[in-house]
Amino acid sequence: MSESEEKNPDALQSLITVFPEGETTAFELAELASGGKELRITRTENKLAPIEPVRVETPARAHTTHTATGLLTYLQQYGGKNTVVYVDFTKRQAFAVLDEHAEGGIEIIQLRPQIHPRFMPWFKMIGNSVPMPDFVDFIRRNRKTIIEPNGRALILQISQLKSTKTTELQQGKGITATNGIMVTYKVDGKVVDSGVVEFPEQLKLITPIFVGTKATEVELDIVLDSPGTEPDIFVELVSADLEEAMVAEFDRLAEQLNAATILTDLGGRVVLGSPDYRSWDYLR
Repeated sequence: MSESEEKNPDALQSLITVFPEGETTAFELAELASGGKELRITRTENKLAPIEPVRVETPARAHTTHTATGLLTYLQQYGGKNTVVYVDFTKRQAFAVLDEHAEGGIEIIQLRPQIHPRFMPWFKMIGNSVPMPDFVDFIRRNRKTIIEPNGRALILQISQLKSTKTTELQQGKGITATNGIMVTYKVDGKVVDSGVVEFPEQLKLITPIFVGTKATEVELDIVLDSPGTEPDIFVELVSADLEEAMVAEFDRLAEQLNAATILTDLGGRVVLGSPDYRSWDYLR
């Protein structure tokens, strides 16, 4: 112990109780040859190795693709012999398990077909009853998708229609009778001999249903309704075969996956179903 520390007890107290960062203080009570004892204080500077930053573990891959081509391209790069593609027709989706035997965790890449932007407005319109003016505006904005009847002629026809007081509940069937409603029209500014303008019963579209698929024909039925209030004519598009058409298009995507040589070259496989993983139950 130094003479200054002996004379300054506060300095000694600070030395004992305050530990400077990066230093170690050791106390030793040594016996002297003369028979006395001496308190020896040793202060050592610690040289710590630099701390390496710890990187957070990369999260599991759970990407979504919208086309079969996109999924196959990804599997060509990151798939392997333990890759299994599950095709679920009920959900109209496919799930690619990158490594079915992975011990560090299962990673699944999903194929979720996306409604084509060209078909999306029609897909949203189906099943909705809208006033005639709104329907005319919709046809005007999407007429290029219509192949039957002629889109331009249809707009010209229905944009001039004005409902008259001859809207009556009938039991007849035909072009002007839908769901038991007989609707008679007059055309403003033009004389029609029969006094009735026939409204088309169906629209036929040519459009891809999903992104990455070829254009196909879609038929939509036109349903007219007259609730007797203003506006008094409502139009609804109905498709009895849309679900079947969507299943058929997804089936083509599934065939594309099944026929791809990429998976067979990797040693992977395609099966019908969906992946499902559960925790093990342990006996205690």
